[in-house]
Amino acid sequence: MVFPNVEKRPKPDYELASIPTVSSSKIASFSGTKQLLDEVGPKGVAEWVKSRMMSY
Repeated sequence: MVFPNVEKRPKPDYELASIPTVSSSKIASFSGTKQLLDEVGPKGVAEWVKSRMMSY
């Protein structure tokens, strides 16, 4: 495909993104929807989602 008045340019060089290191003990302390499901079950998650939807 050819576009008028558009010249091919070399791709710019970007710096590599740094990935932070996180200890496994800190990862174990993270809590998300999977942990919520394990704690309160499907009905509890449904109620949690409903309560979150009401706040918007």
